[in-house]
Amino acid sequence: MTATSSSHVELPATMRAWVFDKIRNGLENALTLDASFPIPESFKNLVQPKAKADRGFVLVRVLAASVNPADYKLPELPIVGGLTPKRPAIPSMDFCGRVVNSTDPQFTNGQLVAGKTANFSQHGTLAEYTVAPAGLCANVPEGVSAEQAATIGVCGATAWTAVVPYIKKIKSGVAANQTTAVDKPRVFINGGSGGVGCFAIALAKEMGCHVTTTCSAGNADLVRKMGADDVIDYRSENVTEALILRATTTPGLPFDLAIDTAGLDFDLYKAGDKFLAPHGSFVQVAFKSFASSLSVGLRPSFLGGGQRSAPAIMTQVTPETFTGLLELMAAGKLTVPIEEAIPFEEAPRAYTQLKTHRTRGKVVVTIPDDN
Repeated sequence: MTATSSSHVELPATMRAWVFDKIRNGLENALTLDASFPIPESFKNLVQPKAKADRGFVLVRVLAASVNPADYKLPELPIVGGLTPKRPAIPSMDFCGRVVNSTDPQFTNGQLVAGKTANFSQHGTLAEYTVAPAGLCANVPEGVSAEQAATIGVCGATAWTAVVPYIKKIKSGVAANQTTAVDKPRVFINGGSGGVGCFAIALAKEMGCHVTTTCSAGNADLVRKMGADDVIDYRSENVTEALILRATTTPGLPFDLAIDTAGLDFDLYKAGDKFLAPHGSFVQVAFKSFASSLSVGLRPSFLGGGQRSAPAIMTQVTPETFTGLLELMAAGKLTVPIEEAIPFEEAPRAYTQLKTHRTRGKVVVTIPDDN
């Protein structure tokens, strides 16, 4: 059975795509522009899902894609990185574009949609066409640009997972070890000027939280514009000491949630009991290295580890995740800073920029439709 759609669309046999095979000196140096990369057969005839719970797939003509550290971290790993995704592969997972074909009647041809591909798919989004699970797509409301919508896939969903369920529990008074509900939770976000950090600040503020974040002095105005109430310059202040001071000095209060998006400083995690409330959680989004992740996850407290767990979240995408983010964008409550919108022909430069670790918000690659 073939896909359902509002009208028949003639697809080309090939497309332009940035592809990589072996990586020897970084993903950005391994990418080549293939002007005649074949569109897989599954793109042309999207097979109807066999299970009722599986909504199938959406074929999209990509207009914008945003890049993430996850795009290069796995493929660049020795040995393991060469096993997934299948090569030759197209990088990037985030996208915004127009529906060309779909097995889900919620999406009709010509609609503007945004979302992400399946994790580490061989057919990523730095190409003219991509295919994504229907459950990882959402319709883009009027007034939201393709560049903004393209940022929600990885960073938006990660921030939603790190903020929304935790704050809902804290405000309801049902978090572990919590005795009373907290009307205005205090949230600390380590690394507020990056992609996940910007989303996390905006989401926490939308949920009525007081937000403290870290960044360099040069990015203080940016994070305040996103909604941060209190900014710690990590270059001139000891972040751990600053948090303890804010949590213990009158009229200070302990934090209800700490989210590390920057890559864990072990001393910061270890000091969590000194600045977090008894019900407070320390949520880990990024690690500086594999060794640091083991140190946090496996070192017991009697050997110098922290007193509480620091769960490394697994990003969860529910129907409300992408829809909720896009609705906030449409309402003017969420505008993600875009460091640069890079033309498709210069796509490798997006990863060069990302690897500077100085990106403010997101880097987007634009793929104009010439038709």
